[in-house]
Amino acid sequence: MGWRDRIDPALRKMSRRVPNVTFGPFVTRGFRLLMKVAPMGATPGVETRTVELGDQRVVVFTPTAGLKAPAALMWIHGGGRIVGVPEMDGWTCARLALELGVVVVAASYGLAPERPFPAGLDDCHAAWSWLVAHAGELGIDPERIALGGESAGGGIAAELTQ
Repeated sequence: MGWRDRIDPALRKMSRRVPNVTFGPFVTRGFRLLMKVAPMGATPGVETRTVELGDQRVVVFTPTAGLKAPAALMWIHGGGRIVGVPEMDGWTCARLALELGVVVVAASYGLAPERPFPAGLDDCHAAWSWLVAHAGELGIDPERIALGGESAGGGIAAELTQ
């Protein structure tokens, strides 16, 4: 019995559209390469800069028209903790910065299997610490920083709050 046979019959027909993909070393390397070479692009009204934090980095998105609130969002990308870079969510981060009028800081983190847990969490904690320490120069209140992320990034954000 395969996994599709255990799905509710009403949903089984739709499950045939789900590709059976294995993330082995070859596929993982391919995804990582594509993410490194794909350009993030610019969003009018948002200034973007990258800050190196040792082996990791953060991408800072700041509305050029000024902050509506002295607040920030630290964003953590998804990718199953095996692929991903902050730039892959660049459009989302830029739109959030523009529409909310806050600074958005997208963190990078070490990926498995080369850097197993808790390395990614530690990297995001370092990014959080950098953000709090540099809040004044970013024009934000260190007491008004939210955490968020997509998929694995949302999990890391939840771990970081604990």
